[in-house]
Amino acid sequence: MFLMFDDKTEQLAENLGLEIMFPTAKMRTFMDNKVNTNRIVEIAGVPCVPIVLSKVNDYELLKEITKKLGDDLVKQTPFSDSGHTTFFFQ
Repeated sequence: MFLMFDDKTEQLAENLGLEIMFPTAKMRTFMDNKVNTNRIVEIAGVPCVPIVLSKVNDYELLKEITKKLGDDLVKQTPFSDSGHTTFFFQ
């Protein structure tokens, strides 16, 4: 049994006649990207915490593009590992 896998693991399982009982690695990778999941949520019309999607090179730019959101911010990279790439600014 395994949880995290990639295209190669899927192919190895198929070669052995095994069926993986999870969404494909391609779908999981797509859905693991916060940019993609936020876009899906917006299209579905589900209320969401206000966000700004942008590349940020420095703190001054971060403050400029997020000024309408207030002073307390949470910054996340597109891909993360259980909160390891989540940063809080006050």
